[in-house]
Amino acid sequence: MKKTAGIALVCVETCRVLFLEKAVGRTFGLWGFPGGTMDSGETYEETMYRETEEETGIGRSSINNVRYLTDISTSKKIFKLYIGEVGSEIVPTLSGEHSDYAWIDLDKFDDLPHLDLNPVNIALLPHIRDHVECRVRDINDNYHILKLGFRRHLL
Repeated sequence: MKKTAGIALVCVETCRVLFLEKAVGRTFGLWGFPGGTMDSGETYEETMYRETEEETGIGRSSINNVRYLTDISTSKKIFKLYIGEVGSEIVPTLSGEHSDYAWIDLDKFDDLPHLDLNPVNIALLPHIRDHVECRVRDINDNYHILKLGFRRHLL
């Protein structure tokens, strides 16, 4: 069985979570959390940190309050999701596995029909919302998506 791990990186100042757009493989074009397959001898947590740094350039020291959130299991794969907090919306250094990134408001996913979100990640959103305490005063006044190379306002 394939063992994988990922992290929902949440900026507690803006209440947005980091999503990456897959540039290769069978999930090409889907947006999801940083994460990937466990290497021999690794724990799930070590996998999550390694994959996050490889895919985004965001290192362990930049991520706070990391905790295990939940599992998604199929007959072929186990995916363990962690949640972690960052103080600001870090601009990731993307690997060749991803073509774009976005910091997306936890309460605005229904307003983003143009983003093809990974169905597994969509199913996990309620768990993420239940485990994050954001500091932003009014999310509606603080909503945008960061795109690699430029910024644009959506609502």
